[in-house]
Amino acid sequence: MAQFENPRLPEDVNVSAGSPLKDFLGLTFSIVVIALLGALVLYVGAGLIARRVSFETELGLAERFIKPKAEQPAIELSLQALADRLAAHMNLPPGMRIHVHYQDTPMVNALATLGGNVFMYRGLLEKIPHENALAMVMAHEIAHIINRDPIVGAGRGVAMTLALSAITGGATDRAAGTMLSGTALLTGLTFNREQETRADEMALGAVVKEYGSIAGASDLFHVFEKLRGGRGEPPKILATHPLTADRIARIRLWR
Repeated sequence: MAQFENPRLPEDVNVSAGSPLKDFLGLTFSIVVIALLGALVLYVGAGLIARRVSFETELGLAERFIKPKAEQPAIELSLQALADRLAAHMNLPPGMRIHVHYQDTPMVNALATLGGNVFMYRGLLEKIPHENALAMVMAHEIAHIINRDPIVGAGRGVAMTLALSAITGGATDRAAGTMLSGTALLTGLTFNREQETRADEMALGAVVKEYGSIAGASDLFHVFEKLRGGRGEPPKILATHPLTADRIARIRLWR
């Protein structure tokens, strides 16, 4: 009769030859790298897809949140007239039109958003010294719209917010909902340095065609310098906008 024995297993079976902590850190690093690469692909892909969205679709989205005023104030009509003159020099695609909205608030800002809408704030207008500087602002925002920067920014923002929500298991559902709301889609857009530089170049071209020169365009950026009150700018690599000094230098090269 055969006899069987249960052999004693070595204590080091199924035990990694390396350090468990080192293995854990290596796995964590790999997951982070894969997640970052995935986020980068999603970010770029969302921008490419958003740029293919028709302007009519973008306009329809914007009209859900932006309602025309029953009666436009005189200052808004003047701003619209300036936008129309500048847009005539900027080769707007067929079907695209710029709609200017005056905001009577002290915020020092101007922004381009979905559907060809440009918001100009009283706080900024009060700081601008003359029409040429105002034209530079207006043409810059129009350039963003022509380049489809708002829809690209919205697409990237929504994609990244939803991805973060999925990764965290819904912990950022509130943030995702906020990003998908009309307010965020229309006013929470940011553009990168490349987009801002391209908009500056297009704006200078429009200002030259409208006034025959770019005299006064750089005064806009001197206003921004004064608003900083002597505080320095962030390092170029951390800035979403080109550095003010670089923008002024580019304007000087046009002369």
